[in-house]
Amino acid sequence: MHGFQRLLSISSFTQLADELVSAKIILPWLFWALNAPVWMLSLLVPLKESGSLLPQWSVKQALRSRYQTGFIWRVGMLLQGASIGALLVVLFVPIVGRSYIALLSVVLLSLGRALCSFTIKDIQAHNVAKGERGKLIGLGGSISGLLTILVSGYLLQFQGSTDKNFILLGLLLGGIACYVFGVLISLSLSMPTGLESSEHGSLMHFWQDTPLLRQIVYQRSAVLHGALVMPYMVLATASEQTGQSSLPWFMLSGAIASFLASALWGILADDSAVHTMQKALIMTLVGAVGFYTLWCLEMNSLWAMMVCFTLANLGYAGVRTARKTYLLDIVESDVRQQYVASGNTLVGMALLGLGGLYAVLYTYLSTHIILVCIAVMLVGMGITARMPKEK
Repeated sequence: MHGFQRLLSISSFTQLADELVSAKIILPWLFWALNAPVWMLSLLVPLKESGSLLPQWSVKQALRSRYQTGFIWRVGMLLQGASIGALLVVLFVPIVGRSYIALLSVVLLSLGRALCSFTIKDIQAHNVAKGERGKLIGLGGSISGLLTILVSGYLLQFQGSTDKNFILLGLLLGGIACYVFGVLISLSLSMPTGLESSEHGSLMHFWQDTPLLRQIVYQRSAVLHGALVMPYMVLATASEQTGQSSLPWFMLSGAIASFLASALWGILADDSAVHTMQKALIMTLVGAVGFYTLWCLEMNSLWAMMVCFTLANLGYAGVRTARKTYLLDIVESDVRQQYVASGNTLVGMALLGLGGLYAVLYTYLSTHIILVCIAVMLVGMGITARMPKEK
């Protein structure tokens, strides 16, 4: 296989693993099965996202001159697989305080993602030319979406007749296998020689010296509410349906969105990532507003809610694909890892704060917290409109 094909396979496996152990859908289901406190459910997306983002600057600074990019990325992949294994053990072994152990496993899963996040972009750029990178990210999302559709369809055959812990067993084992396959494929992939040196001694100096970084961080912190809003949609439906009946449909909905949209968003992002982010964010907002309206009107139709959830997923798939393509294209290779690591760390700080805030607010606002997420996404729309074009 050529570099593009190998990276496409790796991207498909890693994105499939993200779907099989999704903080938006599957992890809330798992924590529900563990009878975890509600505040843990509110923290899942912020914790998984911020945990993978927050340490990146420090880790990059510590590892820059010691290890090659490919080695760091593979360690991150294996750490994620091991963390899912820990979740698997906690689910089936009656350990005291197992919900807290599961939360710690999510933190370790996030740390593995951190190692992969700031290294994979250089690996992609090293093997794939500009103008093809959006296609790579988008096709990977579509392939993983198709695979998740097949998994979801298989699970729905056993709806109501199979213990939900058995379903979770299959999902977690699948996630572990995806990370192992990704590492095996990478063994024959050309890798960058290492991490570039930094001219900026601290994260604060880089933040102060780089206006584009500040704009990227503000924009991303706002549009990430497209992901933050989704667990609240799942919980709103779970309160009306049983977790076993509704959550497989949410999984199928997200998979259909990834399959239908990711490749198309990738092609559009190669033309203009900024314009693609704007269009995708509008779609996300329409889905979130539609879902919230249905809930307020007490129109608790699972099908209608699935349509809105799918629309929001379609849009957010485009936001993610375009954001990644934008960073690959607008930043040159000599400072790309600095942008990735610093931006991710700063967004992680923001998400950690938002996660704590929303965990408290959810106690008082319940599903009305969706409206807060919608308002912040509107702010993100305004910031996106003022971002410099990458092409």
